[in-house]
Amino acid sequence: LSSTRDFVVGPRRRRHRSHTWDVAAAASSVRPFSSSSGADDEVDEEEGNPLNAERESMPFDVLIVGGGPAGLAASIRLRQLCEENGRELSVCVVEKGSEIGSHILSGNVLDPKSLNELLPNTDWITELKDRTGSVATPVSEDRFLVLTETGSHAIPNLLLPSQLHNDGNYVMSLSQLCRYLGQKAEEMGVEVYPGFAASEVLYGE
Repeated sequence: LSSTRDFVVGPRRRRHRSHTWDVAAAASSVRPFSSSSGADDEVDEEEGNPLNAERESMPFDVLIVGGGPAGLAASIRLRQLCEENGRELSVCVVEKGSEIGSHILSGNVLDPKSLNELLPNTDWITELKDRTGSVATPVSEDRFLVLTETGSHAIPNLLLPSQLHNDGNYVMSLSQLCRYLGQKAEEMGVEVYPGFAASEVLYGE
């Protein structure tokens, strides 16, 4: 009854094993409450405890923690490199949110350069709208204002550094972008598991 699962990074040498806890057997092993303090009446608290049951183990070559833009882009690029070099690596992404994008709540002004490099020959703007209903709106105007107590003063764009210029960028939902990248990753063979929060790294076999 526990959602705990071990994701093992390494060669896929072991078969997938599923372990379940027998609720009926565990319930029958618990003795009724008694006010007696005799040694024979002590209940073994470890017996039937689901936390002590052997956990399910799933081996992967690469495990990425976090289904945000960086983690999903990394998984997609890994699968692309595998195809380009004729190699096969199992790639897994675990995400603590109930679904991909559920913990990405901010809006976003996106520089499309990295996305165009990641997904060449792909009309990701159209695909994003078709798959998620989200629209990537081109930036049409930039204004940088210095606010005062009584008003504001505009700084000419010519005086601003290039990092503050958004020409060619898009205003969009970062959450929907993650959902789109998650779908693309799964299409390329990445196994995506939302609802799994990584708690610690376990070393060894």
